[in-house]
Amino acid sequence: MRTLDHTPSEFINPLLPVFSMKSESISDDWELKPHKHPEAQLLFSVKGTMICEVKNCIRLIPPQCAIWIPTNVLHSTRGSGNTDCYCIFIDTSLIKGLPSECSTLSVSPLLRELIIYASGFNHELIKPSEQKIIDILVDQIKISSKMDVSLPMPSESRLYSLANMLIKNPGDNLKLKEWANKINMSERSFTRLVHQELGMSFGRWKQQLHIVIALQRISQGDSITTIALDLGYENTSGFVTMFKKVLGKPPLSYYKEFQDANIRNNNSFRI
Repeated sequence: MRTLDHTPSEFINPLLPVFSMKSESISDDWELKPHKHPEAQLLFSVKGTMICEVKNCIRLIPPQCAIWIPTNVLHSTRGSGNTDCYCIFIDTSLIKGLPSECSTLSVSPLLRELIIYASGFNHELIKPSEQKIIDILVDQIKISSKMDVSLPMPSESRLYSLANMLIKNPGDNLKLKEWANKINMSERSFTRLVHQELGMSFGRWKQQLHIVIALQRISQGDSITTIALDLGYENTSGFVTMFKKVLGKPPLSYYKEFQDANIRNNNSFRI
C-alpha cells in the first residue's frame, strides 16, 4: 500500500476562505495517515471508493459522493485501486452555516461541476466572477443531503487493534472465543465490551464491515463471487443471504438503489 506523507492543507493560500485542488489520479492502494488541519474539508470522489476513519467511525465515500470533515478533526483516508478525487478546503471562521458534524454527502450534478470548475481557478488571484462561483459552491455544500454509509469503530485500544485486524483481513472466520483470546479476554468480557463500545454484537459489526467493503468492491467492478470468497464465505449464496437478511435486497440491487438515491439527492439512504 502506498502511504501519502503530506496533507493537502499544505497547499492552501491562508488569505483565501475557500481553496480547492484536484488530487493526482492514483492507481495503487494508498493511505493517508491520521492528520487534521485548521480548515474544514470536502473530499469528493470522482472515481473509485475511499474509506475515511474519523471520530471512531469508518465512513464509505462512494464514487460521486463526498465526505465533509469539520475543522481540526483527526481523520485518515485510504483508497483501493483507481481513485480520483477533489478537495475543497474552507475557513469556517470566515464562512458560516456549514455542517458542524462529519458526514457523507450526496453530490448533486450542479455541485459536481462547480467543484471541478473551481479547481481550475488561480487561487492567488480570484476574479469577481469566480468568487460568485465559489459562493454558489459553498451554498450547495450547505444544502447537500447526508448519506449514512458508516461503521462505528471502538475507542478501547484492544478492540480497536482487533477491528483493524479485521479491516485488513475481513475474511478471517475465527469463532467468538478465538477473537476474545486474541486480546486476552474471556468470551463474556469480550461480548460485554463490544456491546459497550459499539452498541451491537461482534457478529453484527462484522456483517456491517462486510457490507461496507462489499459496496466498495462492487463500485470497483468486482464480481459478487470474488467478493464473497474474499470475505470468507464458502460460496456466493451464503454472502447474498447475509446481505439480504441485513438490508432486504441482494448486493447488486442494493448498490443500484444506492446510486439512484445519490442521483436523486435523496437523504434517506443508509446501511
